[in-house]
Amino acid sequence: MKEIFLKITLSTWLFCSGELLANEFEDRAVYVHATDVMLVVTATVDEGEIIQELGGFAVVARSQENLSNPNIERVLNLSIMRDELGRLGLADHSVLFSARPQFDADNIATAYGVQVVARYANAGWARLQTASLEDAQTLITQFETDDRVRLVELNVNFYDFEPH
Repeated sequence: MKEIFLKITLSTWLFCSGELLANEFEDRAVYVHATDVMLVVTATVDEGEIIQELGGFAVVARSQENLSNPNIERVLNLSIMRDELGRLGLADHSVLFSARPQFDADNIATAYGVQVVARYANAGWARLQTASLEDAQTLITQFETDDRVRLVELNVNFYDFEPH
């Protein structure tokens, strides 16, 4: 079910962003790591502390009080990203990329010591899983200078805003 949702979301995004695809790297979306907030298990924080809900988790301020509260369970395997519009999304530290037609995504991935973990053939994308946000950012930087790679993007999922 998660893979179907991702395929539909990715297909919809690709359909709606034709101009982005045409311009390749020069106009790609920019995400920054939102270090002023942290992701926590919703049930472990007071509702009044929640800034936004993201994918079943809660975003709260990265305050000294929240950091030192032993009752708040932090989510460490996902990163909160902010886009240029200020929207918050979750990154699972995976990278989406599209190889140029004459090149094979598996060969490109192998050259960088990673492997393709999912394919979205109808959109021409492959997904690579990295261990951390830093690893994903390094791989994206390397792919941006690799002539075999057409497009590369951090996999960030945005959810409907649920204000509190």
